[in-house]
Amino acid sequence: KERNSQNLITGLSTIGAIVLGLGVILFVASNWQYFSATQKIIMLVLAAMASLWGGYYLKFVNKNFPRVGAAILLLSSLIYCASIFLITQIYHVNAYNHELIILCLIGIAPFVYFLRSVAFGLLFMAGFYIWLAFFAFRALEFDNSSNAFVGLPVLFLVTSVLIFFVGGFHYLLNGGEKIARVFRLTAIQFAMIMLLFLTFGLFSGKVDSYTISDYVKQAYGQLVMVIVGVSVVGVL
Repeated sequence: KERNSQNLITGLSTIGAIVLGLGVILFVASNWQYFSATQKIIMLVLAAMASLWGGYYLKFVNKNFPRVGAAILLLSSLIYCASIFLITQIYHVNAYNHELIILCLIGIAPFVYFLRSVAFGLLFMAGFYIWLAFFAFRALEFDNSSNAFVGLPVLFLVTSVLIFFVGGFHYLLNGGEKIARVFRLTAIQFAMIMLLFLTFGLFSGKVDSYTISDYVKQAYGQLVMVIVGVSVVGVL
């Protein structure tokens, strides 16, 4: 009964943090044109720092509301990630850049390993797979998005195998069982979904039905090298 009560508090706090974060982001975005660049950056930094300090205080200083504090820390990471993309818009930097997602993951990773939180582990894994898709679309030289689309399941599949083994090493960390479980279960789920996708003709197709352009050959040459590299690391 006590565990169910704690899970309810955690769930409601997490949902509240996500909704509050979306509210802050939408409020700033809807009034974006009325603020100067300096005001925008100050607002974003203050919002991220305030939520970070509030979550830290409730979880580690006050200690009376540890689950609410963890949810507010989750809110701070969401605001941090949103701030990266909003600031790139201020200075007209290409927001469709996979390197920006890496910055988000760098900011989320300390929460994953210091708090040993399942919520942050799930957020990190979701961000990682989003980065992987962006990497395939933006870093590789596909002439058409549909050409990259049919090759993604294989890349996701071999990467999921790698993540499964990497997740296993987290069992060696003190208190890393939750993170290991999140990494491994997420990897299994993505691998199973990709195996399902590969049963459809849209992805596997027929060899005689394709006319392969030079751009696609070049792009898939890059994709094959990435897949082989990931596979070698996974084997090691």
